[in-house]
Amino acid sequence: MVELGPDDPSTIGPYVLLGRLGSGGMGVVYLGRDEAGGQAAIKVIHPQLIGDPEFRARFAREIATAGAVNGPWIARVLASDPVGSRPWLATEYVDGPNLEEEVTRSGPLPLPTVLPLARKLAAALASLHASGVVHRDLKPSNVLLASDGPRLIDFGIARAVDATKITRTGDVIGTPAFMSPEQALGAEPEAPSDVFSLASILAFAATGTGPFGTAANPLAMLMRVSQQDPDVSVVPDELRPHLEACLARDPARRPTAPELVERLGAIPRLAVPELVERTESTARLAVPELVERTESTARLAERKLVERTESTAGPTVKRVETPRARRPRGWRRGMIVVSCALVAALVAAPAVVMSPLPEPSKARHVETRWLGEGTYDVEITRDGAHIIAVAGVDGLLVVDPATGAATARITPSASRIGGFAPAPDGKSVYAVEHEGIGRFDLGTGDLLAQFPVGERPYHPAVAPDGRTVYASGNDQDRIFAIDTATGAVRATEPLGRGPFEVVVSADSQTLYVTRMSSSQGVLVVDAASLAVVNNLALEYVTDISVAPDGSRVYVSCRDGIVVLDGRTRRAIGRFELPRSSGGPSRMVVSPDGAYLYAIDSLDPYVRVIETTTGQEVEAVPLEGEARSLAIAPDGRRLYVSEHNGDALWLVDTTAYTT
Repeated sequence: MVELGPDDPSTIGPYVLLGRLGSGGMGVVYLGRDEAGGQAAIKVIHPQLIGDPEFRARFAREIATAGAVNGPWIARVLASDPVGSRPWLATEYVDGPNLEEEVTRSGPLPLPTVLPLARKLAAALASLHASGVVHRDLKPSNVLLASDGPRLIDFGIARAVDATKITRTGDVIGTPAFMSPEQALGAEPEAPSDVFSLASILAFAATGTGPFGTAANPLAMLMRVSQQDPDVSVVPDELRPHLEACLARDPARRPTAPELVERLGAIPRLAVPELVERTESTARLAVPELVERTESTARLAERKLVERTESTAGPTVKRVETPRARRPRGWRRGMIVVSCALVAALVAAPAVVMSPLPEPSKARHVETRWLGEGTYDVEITRDGAHIIAVAGVDGLLVVDPATGAATARITPSASRIGGFAPAPDGKSVYAVEHEGIGRFDLGTGDLLAQFPVGERPYHPAVAPDGRTVYASGNDQDRIFAIDTATGAVRATEPLGRGPFEVVVSADSQTLYVTRMSSSQGVLVVDAASLAVVNNLALEYVTDISVAPDGSRVYVSCRDGIVVLDGRTRRAIGRFELPRSSGGPSRMVVSPDGAYLYAIDSLDPYVRVIETTTGQEVEAVPLEGEARSLAIAPDGRRLYVSEHNGDALWLVDTTAYTT
């Protein structure tokens, strides 16, 4: 990021600009932050593109179309202003390098990295095309490698911008090395053109060069693309035939994006490679496209808290003494079995059919830390920099994941901790106060803001966009929605006697509410209107967990784990677990959506469940009964707190990353 210059604006719409991320043919891209602390990539259109009224109309239409796209691995449109003096568009900010930067810096990606990348980008393209959007400018720099998977960016508005450029200059618009032949000849790009471009991107990822090589002169590259056959002879055998089909010169012979998803899904899964060191960079490719970007995760690797031995005797448990440690304890060996199944769409069926397990391999390490005060619930911030645990009955302990040392203590005004939720900014946490919610600094423990609601609330939940905090009254029948920017409070209509626990959907648009006193049913509430839109008649609900991409919601209840479609908010399947008559007491979805990690309060194991099959693939033994669990953003570490004890167990889940 580059600092703002004298000619750059300081604000755009509701966003304060922090710096320049880049620029291109469309305009300048800034990093912005809204009042709630949420970040966005804001594209401000070049002045020379906005003099034509027809452009503004096209721009507005394309923004509306792009805003309707909802699918995994796509950077979401957050806000826009197509009619202002400088039209702009705000999209989800993705913290990670683009594919061009990564390959240029570190070389071609290995096949076990490229294949999952290909599957996810094909799924993203299928979502775009299903929404009626053609990208038109697919290229490696438009693929960002986020910590939880790739993201396609710069879709939708390309049609409006390109149409204006073509009208004014007669030029062919796009990136020549990754164009389709028809686009290079000046034809209007359609969906098959995107498929061709995606294959060119994947060839670049696997070999370091596109299927037409390199050329300093863009006109020479256009001639190659329009007249020569693509060369993918050095692409690995497993991927080559699928790219060759996508690179057919006749658009009608290319597979559609959904067909490409099916083709790539049929390729046998490969073993996940060991951690690939990326020199002169803080990024580490642990699994295909999961790029660790934070300083704290780099420290974790440097300190080697997760030992990677080749021993088949199973992992050991190490005790890390902290200033609050009270006593030594015994330990048990733990192991994890790796399943080679990767993320796939959940089959909509009343129950999920079990499938045979693949050949197992063992995980590396389990570690125990003694925090000394009764850890109870545990969470980890979105950036992985802080672990937060309930300490005793009246405070929160902030712990450095790299060292295991307590870095701050937070003591809200409530006599007992009634729940907490980390803010999306990774720097603060919301916790229950005597008659409201307080926001506390994770670095110092200081109170930053108070949000009174007139009574002691219960179990706050923060929307992923950071704009709203939700909580129920401890003995009341409503859900409070607190605007984090203004402090304004709204409330639902009476929902029956509470308190309630609230889980917010990945897109911040839906609330899943369960009654804690009797655990009867799940209320589906629209976040904007606070109106109940569905009531799922499920018995003895104990937990709700949302997949990171929002596509699935998992409800643990008497019938096992019921799976909801994140878009329709309706049940589409069920996992029947063999060990008991009900679902787990707590669970969390892995960042890539491939696994559920689940615990029961009277069961000294972490259960690993495939989300594609409902198969329980492993039970990881703990030293006692578990209370709560949280997964690190990179999916490689699981933190489990002890029920009525002071242990915090660290489980290495690297073997389950995809």
